[in-house]
Amino acid sequence: MAGIIKYAERNRAFYLASLDHLGDDWLPSEWGDEIPVPAEFQKMDSPEKFEQSQEQMLLWTAVHHFGTIKMMLVGPLLSPDQCSEIRETFLQVGDSSQVLQIMEIELSLLYEVLHTKLPVVGCMMGYIFRFINMCCILVAFLSFSLFKKYYLLKQLDMWLTYGLLIWAFVLDIISIVLLISSDWILAAHIQNTKSRFFKKRRWSRAVSQLNFITYYVNDYPSLLKEVADFLRIRGLLEDIKGIRCLSSKDFKEDPEWRFIFEEVKELNEFLNGKMAGPSQTVLDTKQVWLYSRERVLQGFSNSNELMKIVGELDYTKSVLTWHIATELCFQGVDQTSTSGNVSISHREFCKLLSDYMFYLLIMQPAIMAAVSVSWKKVFEETLAETALYVRRSSISNDEDARKKILQLIPNFRNPERDISRSVLFAASELAKQLKKSNSTPWEQMSKVWVHLMCFAAMNCRPHVHAQQPSKGGELLTFVWLLMNHLGLGTHFSSHY
Repeated sequence: MAGIIKYAERNRAFYLASLDHLGDDWLPSEWGDEIPVPAEFQKMDSPEKFEQSQEQMLLWTAVHHFGTIKMMLVGPLLSPDQCSEIRETFLQVGDSSQVLQIMEIELSLLYEVLHTKLPVVGCMMGYIFRFINMCCILVAFLSFSLFKKYYLLKQLDMWLTYGLLIWAFVLDIISIVLLISSDWILAAHIQNTKSRFFKKRRWSRAVSQLNFITYYVNDYPSLLKEVADFLRIRGLLEDIKGIRCLSSKDFKEDPEWRFIFEEVKELNEFLNGKMAGPSQTVLDTKQVWLYSRERVLQGFSNSNELMKIVGELDYTKSVLTWHIATELCFQGVDQTSTSGNVSISHREFCKLLSDYMFYLLIMQPAIMAAVSVSWKKVFEETLAETALYVRRSSISNDEDARKKILQLIPNFRNPERDISRSVLFAASELAKQLKKSNSTPWEQMSKVWVHLMCFAAMNCRPHVHAQQPSKGGELLTFVWLLMNHLGLGTHFSSHY
């Protein structure tokens, strides 16, 4: 009986979370089926009606606009009035750290709805069946204890049976504790659990890092790759290498998230200004790419020269070109001689976003699939070209490789060569242009990386973002959610 209840809960949870049924189950209801929502939230249409605390206002915003996330996942577009309401709400919040906290709660609620049994067990029928389940396990335990002498079991079998029954009961206790501590349940009793709710850690804020130079330096010998090709395990070998080269950095609310927040707001206003007229409510993907690229490049003092280098590059080549150029510029700056904390902050932030985007391109191709169709071909060509200029036998670490690239690329320069066909050549030229001035424009380069990240976030399929909370969360998903809340998602509506 206990097993039947468990499997029924599991299958019902899978059914409710499947893409085929999300629309049927979610759209008619603002809050979602069988989800416990604080009664006071259902009666309010404005966060100003909360007088108790700012924390309750943040929670109200997260729960009230959770229906927006559901609609983004199932496909239908939000109405202009809904977009305007959401945008005004989040612009009124204003503070970037509070906006991040709201989105952490939203994604936590999304995780519980899609990746746990909460929609099944978090209702009256769920509580009843969970009680029956525990009673069944207790009855089984007691009956075994009373009648074990009739079973003629060996001592080992008897203790194994005891262990299994006790562990089944412990698992049920753990599941009840997790249910009680879930965000939906805590939100329903926020007045009694306020401090615990807002101190709960929902995202590690660790950003994965991977860079091209390290990936190249740690490549396998040619013989091993040939053997892997013969055994058809080349993909597994590359995954292992990526994990070996992987690292992570902490992501800070201030100034890193604040910089992204302000940049997304400015990008939203810029794209709104590019609308042809009141009749145009969306921009297609190509328009957004061209307009946003134009905006960030105009911030450089030598924008014309940069446009000649990166103006014809598609998205995949742009990411690789800017990534390698960032690596070359980062290596060429003496940290002790950099003047001002702000400059050092933007330098580190630019490096963080550069390595993060390269990590997504190599290790998370499903996330980048919509904007990087030919990423594997471009990446392998760039690796092969690097091998021609920088032999691994002549270098011992990443720094040696970077210095070799800066030294050797000019010797191979061919004026007749089409720069758009060579990522490495374009990156070298870009790095030299960026290093021409006395100080590298790290702040403007950070804006370039935010622009590249925003474009990837909005073109990634919504269901891919929905999968990320179960894997610990991605910075890209937070950017996607922020852009939708600020009304930027409507510019990409025609793409879906």
